[in-house]
Amino acid sequence: MISFALGELGISDINYMYDMSFAEFQIRLFAYERIQLKEWEKVRFIAYSATIGSHQDPKKLPRTIDK
Repeated sequence: MISFALGELGISDINYMYDMSFAEFQIRLFAYERIQLKEWEKVRFIAYSATIGSHQDPKKLPRTIDK
């Protein structure tokens, strides 16, 4: 489980993780969360575009991407 989480954070060596400070680990974690948020925004935009582009009743469509 640890090796999977380290790979997602871009850490290839477990010894490097042990040498990191907690602040550096937090910075990497915040960057990972920001990247994941951007990926979900892309997915949400694609799903919204697919819904709007189809031939559906416009009254039933969501008004914004967030909904």
